[in-house]
Amino acid sequence: MGHAKYRLTLGLLVCLTMACQSPPETPEQVVRAFHAALAQRDLDQAVNFLAPEVRASFAHAGERLAKILELEAEDPLVFFLAGAKAEVPSPLLGVETIEVKGDQARVRVMAGDCRSEKPVACKDETLRLRRVEGRWTIEADMPPGIKSVAENAQEEKK
Repeated sequence: MGHAKYRLTLGLLVCLTMACQSPPETPEQVVRAFHAALAQRDLDQAVNFLAPEVRASFAHAGERLAKILELEAEDPLVFFLAGAKAEVPSPLLGVETIEVKGDQARVRVMAGDCRSEKPVACKDETLRLRRVEGRWTIEADMPPGIKSVAENAQEEKK
């Protein structure tokens, strides 16, 4: 009888823990989760918050980068992000939803040591989000080189 109570209690704890880790539902929650994943270098989790077009562009860039470096990339998207070594300003100071219009949103993010003399130490930017298939995703402004790679990939598909 004691083992049954133990298993039931353990099962309830697992269910409660899983319930507490529900996916982010608001633009603000998505940005916080994305930032947390990047800060922990959990790129597999971070990519889930990116808009499909951004994921496709970064994956294509990762494929080309792996080919140039003559390396095999199991997941070109994660390979690209790992190679980018993006610095994630920390701590996250604030996330504020500026505007939500239908399936579009803008969120202000403030992070880093804004008292530092190094401009890269402080980040104050506005991110655009779009709801895709019922969940919010981050749309990134891609650097020109990556953007052209993405546009070429789209042309190749046509």
